[in-house]
Amino acid sequence: MTAGAGKKQPVVLHWHFLKNILMRRTTLKELGQSIERKKAELGYSGQDYVARNSGEFRTESKRALLRNIAAAAAERGEESAFKANY
Repeated sequence: MTAGAGKKQPVVLHWHFLKNILMRRTTLKELGQSIERKKAELGYSGQDYVARNSGEFRTESKRALLRNIAAAAAERGEESAFKANY
């Protein structure tokens, strides 16, 4: 056996190769398409979705405010402008 046999040799990557991976250029159109694909994977569609917030860390004053906003909308016979977890 020769010296160093069985040892893994380090991988040497050239800058031009890394540059293409790390500094990939994209257009705004491509970025938009990528975002739309990701939204579709997550089950969101269109522009009228809202990522749900559990409300777990809300202060009591914020919870009261959200309840009051919902109550005011209900008094007007309207649906609240947003879905809130109190």
